[in-house]
Amino acid sequence: MKIAIAGAGYVGFSLGVMLSQYHEVVMYDIDQKRVELINIKRSPIIDKDIQIYLREKKLNISATTKPEEAFTNANYIIVATSADFNPAIGQLDTTSIEDVVSKSLRINPD
Repeated sequence: MKIAIAGAGYVGFSLGVMLSQYHEVVMYDIDQKRVELINIKRSPIIDKDIQIYLREKKLNISATTKPEEAFTNANYIIVATSADFNPAIGQLDTTSIEDVVSKSLRINPD
């Protein structure tokens, strides 16, 4: 099963590492450095347990900055991007979430 995860921060990458023990996981992130680290099996976040998993477990995880590579033929897409509170508008800024949903629907219209 292919699982795409948008957002390679603490939430997204932690989920990706756990799920990649049993499934193909493709991380999608706009940060090229994070993508490069994941693809050489280095953690983009500071977490001792994740570093151990990357070193000792067989994980089926990769990363890309291209949404087509991540979302095409994905059985599930997990959105783990930020939605910080924006005091100027008095609500959560869901721009990054809306962007991921829009891209995933364009790539997988069914």
